[in-house]
Amino acid sequence: MGGSGTNFNDGVDIRGTVQATNAANVDITGFGGQGTDFNHGVSTSSSSNVSAADGDITIDGTANTATTGQENRGISAEGEIKSTGTGAVSLTGTGGSGTNFNDGVATLYGNSISTVDGSVTIAGTANTLTTGQNNRGISTEGAIATSDGAVSLTGTGGGGTDQNEGVKILVVDLGDGYTGDSISTVNGAITITGTASNGTIGQFNRGVSTLGTIVSTGTSAVSLTGTGGAGTNNNDGAYIKGNISTNGQITIAGTGSSSTSGNVNTGISVLGTIASAATGANAPSISLTGTGGSGTYGNAGVAIINSVTSVDSNIYITGFGNTTSSEGFNRGVYALGTIQATQSGNITITGTGGSGTNRNVGVEINGFSNITSALGTVTISGQGGSGTADVNTGILSAGNITGGAVNLSGTGGLGTFGFSQKNRDHLLATIYAAYLNGYYVSVNDFDNDVVSVT
Repeated sequence: MGGSGTNFNDGVDIRGTVQATNAANVDITGFGGQGTDFNHGVSTSSSSNVSAADGDITIDGTANTATTGQENRGISAEGEIKSTGTGAVSLTGTGGSGTNFNDGVATLYGNSISTVDGSVTIAGTANTLTTGQNNRGISTEGAIATSDGAVSLTGTGGGGTDQNEGVKILVVDLGDGYTGDSISTVNGAITITGTASNGTIGQFNRGVSTLGTIVSTGTSAVSLTGTGGAGTNNNDGAYIKGNISTNGQITIAGTGSSSTSGNVNTGISVLGTIASAATGANAPSISLTGTGGSGTYGNAGVAIINSVTSVDSNIYITGFGNTTSSEGFNRGVYALGTIQATQSGNITITGTGGSGTNRNVGVEINGFSNITSALGTVTISGQGGSGTADVNTGILSAGNITGGAVNLSGTGGLGTFGFSQKNRDHLLATIYAAYLNGYYVSVNDFDNDVVSVT
């Protein structure tokens, strides 16, 4: 156990080599001491190397609850942590109290964690007594890689003001402008679960926030589940600004907090790319399900700002706007970017608008958006929200919708103020449906006439 003082009272500080051979295990346990800053449970420096040949590596670190400053982490990992053969790697960390960057587990610049057939499991919990920013359950800046081993990350964010995420996946910087994969496997499933604290009071307290690349080059599944924390704005359940790709199943679930009071507390925000290159009739699907958090306006269930794409995989997007929000734009699903299946994949979008004043639309498709399937069916269903003003529409589209067949079903919501006649089933711009002979029919529907186009 680390001593008391001001700084650098680590429980265990590894600056050299720790190596196990002949299937022996490595077990490291540390308890940080009291102080101000940099009092970690376990710290591995940039020159360290922790390895096992066919054995497991287990690191358990707990920071002290009496720390008062910053970077009092359960585990602070630089250097290399590597198990070959069938050995697994497990990191469990609990952050200390204080102000900022008191993470449960942090893998820092230059760190790498790797296995061959063994799993990588990281569990991190930040302290609810923290008062500042960036007190994350898990923060990864290093690379995590396996061949056939599964990767599992489970994090719970701490208290404080801003950016106290459950799990944050940062970009891996390789230097000279190059970046690497944040999490990569060949045939290992990737599971990430993050929960932000209901004790936060600011913004960007997201359940899962991914800025880096998550990739499985084989057919293994990728699953993300995030629950946003309390506060004001942008406390999303799952925030995806990096890239996610696999030929396996992709499942993303995000829930905004019921304790937020501001704006844009989205269930799932996709500012990066989600992609599957799987082909064939049995190609695994992509599924996104999101529920917006509470607050005033812009608390959508799912927002697609960049892209979700597949080849033959079906794409399912389901979103629920928050039903306790007080103003407008609490959409079920909002599409600004691209949702595309380049071959036979079907696209199904289902949205239910939230409450408030106006524009609590079930499914809204921006004029810059393209929703297309080359050979599959596009099905969009929208239920307008319970607003007090206008345009609480089932489906509102100014974008392009293209498919082998296009089916639309919308139900207008409630509205009593002003242009309440706009709380209709559909407000649509151009919809395209491909006939078998290759020609297209376009429909401009501003009169609620179109329910399906085939």
